[in-house]
Amino acid sequence: MKRWLGDPYLEGDEDLRIAIVNATLEHLFERRAIAKYFRDWKQHPVLSVAYAQGMLWSEEGGKTDLGKERG
Repeated sequence: MKRWLGDPYLEGDEDLRIAIVNATLEHLFERRAIAKYFRDWKQHPVLSVAYAQGMLWSEEGGKTDLGKERG
């Protein structure tokens, strides 16, 4: 699962990255065991951003600014 999500995240543009975080990671990370499974992403220079953004959803009670209009 980590490669299935990580590879497109690494290869994709910003829009794809936001979609992966919003549509998948945020909701997967609501389950602590799954967030723990992805914890090694915290050490990766790019995937650490995905991990941090995905964790915001559960840490902030389902509210984040990710994906809002960029200026």
